[in-house]
Amino acid sequence: MKVENHVNLSKYTTEDKRAFVKGLLESANANFITIEFTKKDGTNRSMNIQQAALQNHIKGDEASDSAKKAVETRKKNHPELLAVYDVQKHEIRSVNLDTVSIVRSQGKTYNFKD
Repeated sequence: MKVENHVNLSKYTTEDKRAFVKGLLESANANFITIEFTKKDGTNRSMNIQQAALQNHIKGDEASDSAKKAVETRKKNHPELLAVYDVQKHEIRSVNLDTVSIVRSQGKTYNFKD
């Protein structure tokens, strides 16, 4: 059975929506997630991701100091972007949390469309 959860965006601030979507993605652990969002060029995109796989593709403490600084600068300047692992392209991609319209995870669909 599929559960449809409509999330009313009018009650969320931008920061709250980002935190809610990020929490959904991070709570899925090794499960696969389908996320739909609008790309920077205005086109809609659907992507299958697995956040646990992301950890296998980042250097963490082994990264150079300049790489660590670049990551922190990006987080500060672009808090709307979240790194995800695209399981079809086998690449790390960025998702704009502000443009997410649908998240399908663990048998539930969360619809963020107004």
